[in-house]
Amino acid sequence: MIGIIGAMDVEVQAIKNKMHNIEEINYLDSIFYKGNIKEKEVVLCKSGVGKVNAAIITTILLYHFDIDFVINIGTSGGMIPSQETLDIVISDRVIQHDFDTSYLDGPEGLGIYSQSDKSLGDKIKEAFDKNHIEANIYFGDIISGDKFVGDNSLIKDLREKFPQAIACEMEAGAVGQACEKFSIPFVVIRSLSDIVDKDNSENDFLKNVEITSKRSADMVESFIENLA
Repeated sequence: MIGIIGAMDVEVQAIKNKMHNIEEINYLDSIFYKGNIKEKEVVLCKSGVGKVNAAIITTILLYHFDIDFVINIGTSGGMIPSQETLDIVISDRVIQHDFDTSYLDGPEGLGIYSQSDKSLGDKIKEAFDKNHIEANIYFGDIISGDKFVGDNSLIKDLREKFPQAIACEMEAGAVGQACEKFSIPFVVIRSLSDIVDKDNSENDFLKNVEITSKRSADMVESFIENLA
């Protein structure tokens, strides 16, 4: 069974539109949609925005369902100036950029790192190539924190601390850490709604979130269809 987690209603609805035989299940006032995509059994849920919400929903999901692996879907902001909206990012590692005990622990205290499953990332890339999607695809580190990244000073600080980051968002780091605790493989696939250091990134996010949510859902559907 595949677990799929999105942060917002628009992200979850884009996946739900791909599902059939849907059954709604309620745990702790959280709705889980159990059904099928391309004959594969999936459980879809909304975390809400932020790392605490993401950690809670991932824990409930993995405790109550027999999940083989987790896909965290939706939108993110691009960290590479040459990126364009609608480009696709796939996680190598996810990093909680706002975890910082470096004052006490030195450089090792900066960030919590969780490793994505490489084979899942490779299969998503195969689905991307097979479907000839008109976008660029990036593999790399996705950074997470409990703040929308739009301020120039924050962007500069994050680039200095995490120069390898390809995208930023607000949930994936917590999803990854919870999955590691349960020894469940995970991967993050996001479509870029904005590029953080381009003008009007907040407005770009609001304008593009529905389009990028659909793009992310299309990628997940293609990936599931290509599973052996």
